Amino acid sequence: SFSGIKMATTTTTMRRYSCCCWPVLAVLFLMITCGDSEPTAELVQSYTYQSISLMLSMAYIEYGKHGLVVSIQYGVDVFRITYNAGMIEGTPGDADVTLSGLLIVPQSKSGTLETVTMLHGTIAKAVTVPSNAFTDTSTPKTGYGDYAVYGGLALGSMGFAVIVPDGSGLGDSVGNPYPYVIPEGYAVSSFNLHFAARQLLATNFSSRGQSLSNNTYAAGYSEGGYGALALHQQSLNDTWKPYGVVVKASFPAAGPYDLGYSQLQTSFDKAANYTYPSFFAYVANAYSNYEGIQNIFIDEETEEMVKGWFSGSYSSTDINGFVADKIGNNPLDMFNDAVREAVENNEANDFIDALKSNSLSLGWAPQDGSKIHLCHGGLDELVYSSNAYAVATNMPAKTISIRVLDSDQCDSHATCAPDCLEELLVAMNKINTKWYMTPVGIAAITFAAVAFVGVMGVFLVRRCRRSAYEMVA
Repeated sequence: SFSGIKMATTTTTMRRYSCCCWPVLAVLFLMITCGDSEPTAELVQSYTYQSISLMLSMAYIEYGKHGLVVSIQYGVDVFRITYNAGMIEGTPGDADVTLSGLLIVPQSKSGTLETVTMLHGTIAKAVTVPSNAFTDTSTPKTGYGDYAVYGGLALGSMGFAVIVPDGSGLGDSVGNPYPYVIPEGYAVSSFNLHFAARQLLATNFSSRGQSLSNNTYAAGYSEGGYGALALHQQSLNDTWKPYGVVVKASFPAAGPYDLGYSQLQTSFDKAANYTYPSFFAYVANAYSNYEGIQNIFIDEETEEMVKGWFSGSYSSTDINGFVADKIGNNPLDMFNDAVREAVENNEANDFIDALKSNSLSLGWAPQDGSKIHLCHGGLDELVYSSNAYAVATNMPAKTISIRVLDSDQCDSHATCAPDCLEELLVAMNKINTKWYMTPVGIAAITFAAVAFVGVMGVFLVRRCRRSAYEMVA
């Protein structure tokens, strides 16, 4: 989930607000609270566009690329947001649960901002979330949802507003079950953050002259890729339609969309050699504690043990070690025999049926001209490229594009993340850059204008001559 990538840490030139010198903006350093159920915001970092360009370019060059080729135009302000999970009335979120996330907005750009929702990859330790990536540091901490954080900074500098939810059970909501690869959970944390950000910009930060579009793009890698596609799907169901948010396009990368089918079957077949066994535990724990499905684990003792691993105190690396020590070489030994037999024989089972129900590869399609842009590593050893092919196969051709990276570009789940991030940023740069504002566009418009004037001139001359002839005749 991009956390394996070592980002370059450089000394950056940052523009900070001072409470002494800028009393009007001093309130931004405080936690702004309008009541127990109101969202709050804290300015945690400000960057010039030069410092963002430097950070991103050095990170890309470090990984053998030629640098970042997008339109970095604006400095950005990064806000840490807290909000409740039930801000949107009539939706599944619990108003008693406080969630956290980021809002990244461009400086010196007013009006209605197009919005991008960035979903982070797999995180187990509750404090290593995007909303904590900017605490006590000049550059974002690595391993705090890097794909979403660095992608968010780039997109903010391109002029988009970016929201990055931590998710239920992480960040400020530690102690609540995390809805790992459960579509509803991503909608709750993302759409409520969108609602909170819109409210804050309209009230507490109205002097910025900014508002959020009711449209959003959705993007993420690994678990975040699943989350991005889940937002696209969830935005179309009756639960979230009344809110009116429209996912204009999604850019899911390396996600387990074919969750209950090819991803399940292949990972079970290769379980003994699977290099990240904590994934098995994470899925089983989420479906046990968030979905309430029983008889997933081999016994109650194992169920309670695994639940403790996901208390928010341990990293995925820690949990990989716990699986090896407590379960053994084969992570499937944590499962009830009925679960294993159901996978092997393609039989009905509550857990397997729920995984199939939450697969995003079939049973729906984008609407209203929106589109899915898939990116996946062909040699991904954790989340197989069959997930992307399943989505591409089952969706109408006009709603889908797919890019599968070959071995010359990357050869693993971790190493393909920078390539997919680059795919996202280049695509969003094209969306953001109006063709008629580019030199080529200006030249085309000029040529068309000159041609039009020329044609009209010839037409008028001929008409005048014809009129003169008619008058003489």
